[in-house]
Amino acid sequence: MKLNCPKCGTEILAENMNLERMVAKCTNCHSIFTMADQLKTTNTNAKLPAPQPSKVVLENLGGGLRLHWTWFSWQILMITGFAIFWNGILFFGFGGAMLSDGASPFTIFPLFILPHFWVGLGMIYYALTGYINKTTVTVDYGQLTVRHGPLPWWGNKSLEPVHIVQLYTKENRSSYRRNNYWSGNFELHAILKQGKHQKLLSGLDSSEHALFVEQTIEEQLGIEDYPVRGEYGR
Repeated sequence: MKLNCPKCGTEILAENMNLERMVAKCTNCHSIFTMADQLKTTNTNAKLPAPQPSKVVLENLGGGLRLHWTWFSWQILMITGFAIFWNGILFFGFGGAMLSDGASPFTIFPLFILPHFWVGLGMIYYALTGYINKTTVTVDYGQLTVRHGPLPWWGNKSLEPVHIVQLYTKENRSSYRRNNYWSGNFELHAILKQGKHQKLLSGLDSSEHALFVEQTIEEQLGIEDYPVRGEYGR
């Protein structure tokens, strides 16, 4: 779908469109305008082309393609700080009590300490995945694969593209608002020939990220987009 500046008529590039706020910027006359009016007069089934996020790397494999991105974000820094704080309390608090009293706190408060101990380990592991892991999506040789690593993580998948009817993006909103906007993340789902819906990706940090992956895969597989109930932007 083409989008033109209402002031000077210049065609707007995808990277100058903000899909979340539905505004666009013209590089010719520098005006900023809403996209809603033009969308009303165009095919409502068409999606705006999503710009490629800076964190997403797209590789051409000849007969296929590969997309990958790292997990690191500012939230990982917050989780790291909290994990250090949490485990520091366990180590210095209960460890100090054990050394001073000569008794292991695990023999005194076993039911109290063990859950906190496992939570602390879980936070450390999750923080490490944020620094080390990346997600790789490959469409090649009749397979669509999703892999997370190198540290083990759930969500690895492998599908035959011939069974995929449609891809769509879904938003997960959190329970709080930030700067008058809902804070959340995005998922990519597939509809299979049997009518089953399968989640391919989760935890994507922006609609542009999810829509770019969706549109890139659909273009590679020759899938014509159509509206799906509950998808983002519908």
